[in-house]
Amino acid sequence: MRRTSCILIVLFTLHFGVAAKAQTHSSDVSDAKAIGILTLTNALELAMSGNPELASAARELLARDGRVVQARALPNPEISVVVENFGGDDVVTGGEQSTLQVGQLFELGGERSARVQSARGARDVAHWEYESKRLDVLTRARQAFLEVLAGQRRLELADESVTVSEEVARAVAARVEAGKVSPIEQTRAEVALATERIDRDRAKSELSSARTRLAAMWGSNSPAFDGVAGDLAAVPVVPSYESVLEHAVGNPDLSRWMAAIVERESAVQLERARAIPDVTLAGGIRRFELGDDAYIATATIPLPLFDRNRGALQEARERLAGAQEDQRAADVRIRQLLAETYERLVRADSEVRNIRDGMVPGAESVFAAVSEGYRLGKFGYLEVLDTRRTLAAARAQLVRAQADFHHAFAELDRLTGKTPIDTTDRSNSNDEK
Repeated sequence: MRRTSCILIVLFTLHFGVAAKAQTHSSDVSDAKAIGILTLTNALELAMSGNPELASAARELLARDGRVVQARALPNPEISVVVENFGGDDVVTGGEQSTLQVGQLFELGGERSARVQSARGARDVAHWEYESKRLDVLTRARQAFLEVLAGQRRLELADESVTVSEEVARAVAARVEAGKVSPIEQTRAEVALATERIDRDRAKSELSSARTRLAAMWGSNSPAFDGVAGDLAAVPVVPSYESVLEHAVGNPDLSRWMAAIVERESAVQLERARAIPDVTLAGGIRRFELGDDAYIATATIPLPLFDRNRGALQEARERLAGAQEDQRAADVRIRQLLAETYERLVRADSEVRNIRDGMVPGAESVFAAVSEGYRLGKFGYLEVLDTRRTLAAARAQLVRAQADFHHAFAELDRLTGKTPIDTTDRSNSNDEK
């Protein structure tokens, strides 16, 4: 079933990915504009169909299929024609002789069977390498999508900050005109407003870069989509660490080394088979110039006196032992990454909930109270500016924590071999206040 899915993916890639790149840039842009607002599912589908790294891995998988086909082939028969004694003295040489002979190599050591097993092992390795590359591409596309989503939220907050700063600046100007505060406060308000506008421009630039990185995931040189849709505030329930470890066996990086060990075992069997001499049987007919014909038969067997394939067998055995060590190293590395990523996920989850449920609502209420008190003359502008900065920092910190959470979740799914799904639409989420 997986093999069929891989072939379908390859065909889809060739038809919709490679063919699309051959079109003109203007055609690409016009087609991409029809995308409009992207969901995570849309982005992942585009990455699957257009990512050049994934297309290359799919080609390698098909190449390994060709190796299996070639390994099944029997040795070709050989035909030879020999003409002897021509141009000489017929009395001395006995006349011209012509020999037609057909020979066939017979692999006595079972090389063909071992060769097929080795080729199948190499194909299985390529299959898991493709699966690993597929998850890598999908995870990177998912994280690039999250960066665009977070960038959009940062730009929204920057726009809100500029709007609020403009309102505060107008309130300060009114109080200065009424002679209630010093003109210095108006200058401070204008400086704060300029700072907020600079931050907004920076947010626009960062969002533009994030959009470009996302479009690059499906081989596009420039983003043509209008935006992305998702809920950054949706925080799914963190699974238990025990369940995460149970799913770690699905990591294609581990399966890849298991397949590699099988391939190396087949390589050892192949080198053992090659150490057994093969026999070539041939038969034919010999025609003499005097008109007589005779039949001939030959058998050729190499003598294993000097080359018994010991070096190749030793190499195959050492490579098998190396693959077993690599499997152990991969298992240790993946478990270590799982532990580190899980800790990041738990820490980000706690941070999101603390900021969302405590810090942001508290900063919003303080800013509202101080702003109202400033209008009534109870607070100075420095208090307004300080509370405004605290609120902006809390909101920015929340966006960062949410992005960190979803990035960690994406990496956890990658390490457990799960196909990325839209975690920003999962249940058990709370709306950002």
